[in-house]
Amino acid sequence: MKSNKPIVIIAGPTASGKSSFAIELAKLLNGTIINFDSMQVYSDLSILTARPNENDLSLVPHKLYGFISGSVRCTSIFWRNQAVKEIKKVFSIDRVPILVGGTGLYIKTLIDGITDIPASLTKYTNKAENLYKEIGNKNFHNLVKKIDPIIAEKIEINDYQRLIRAYTVWIQTKKTLSEWQKNDSMSKKIYNNFLKIKLVPERKYLRENIKNRFIEMIDAGVIDEVKSISKYDMSLPIMKAHGLREILEYIEGKKQLNTVVEEATNQINQYAKRQDTWFRNKYNSQYDIVDVQKDISDNCSNILSLYHDMYK
Repeated sequence: MKSNKPIVIIAGPTASGKSSFAIELAKLLNGTIINFDSMQVYSDLSILTARPNENDLSLVPHKLYGFISGSVRCTSIFWRNQAVKEIKKVFSIDRVPILVGGTGLYIKTLIDGITDIPASLTKYTNKAENLYKEIGNKNFHNLVKKIDPIIAEKIEINDYQRLIRAYTVWIQTKKTLSEWQKNDSMSKKIYNNFLKIKLVPERKYLRENIKNRFIEMIDAGVIDEVKSISKYDMSLPIMKAHGLREILEYIEGKKQLNTVVEEATNQINQYAKRQDTWFRNKYNSQYDIVDVQKDISDNCSNILSLYHDMYK
């Protein structure tokens, strides 16, 4: 039976304080936290991806963290299907689902629904992957641009997974991804009642937090963690974790550690900017938090009032 309770979503850029805030809110709402970060789904790289630690996990229930191996690919559709299962379980025990993360594409599939695009068949995916390896990311992006300029406009040149998906859909179905997305079946929604919270920290705070957190990761053993998966195929999504390539170059003796810190934090800052832009433009939040460390009790109190207003 479908619940009319709102699903709470806490979104925002990396290192903005989403996880710690979600724990405080979950305590008050009798909530279960469900992850929508595309890197934190993997069991590998718990330090580099800043997964909640053992202490955090003991405070409130957490779901969809570290639940699949980094040696496989997690797609937005796969995540969405797992999230729906977890949401149903949470509602069935009279708790509140609180989705937390920064991967816009993941949460979009839950809020907006999904198309009826057939699942990619292995033979077509393999064909796309082999071509990508043969011609490289720039030429492959140009190829997708010729086939489906609307979709190519939305995909960054290094976004391996989405490029492969766009090309695979075309060679498998003879229709472009943008043609599929025009279909009215896009409104295949399961839930409609969302309380959307957005963290919008000041850039200076975020930059400092990103740098401090990366240094803490080094102290916590992230270099050994990266070494442990260095033999993985570089095309796997887990190998796109921010800071991983720089750390690999340090392991290979190509870079000094201070250079790794500088380059990795610059790259993470750029990513945080893109996340911030995405959530400002494509995520219509009902409650924004600028300083998550300040007045936590006030923010929680305001959100609780908003939640209960929606659940009447």
